[in-house]
Amino acid sequence: MTTSLSETIKQLVTANHIVADHGVVDGFGHVSVRHPERSDHFLLY
Repeated sequence: MTTSLSETIKQLVTANHIVADHGVVDGFGHVSVRHPERSDHFLLY
């Protein structure tokens, strides 16, 4: 199953909102995901 870039970004933002709701967003709390089309790239939010 291949996920589109826009869907991956939506999921990344949702995951970051969950982390923020738990108060983990600081120097150590972040969410990252491998780019769905370029496996050598990661998206960070």
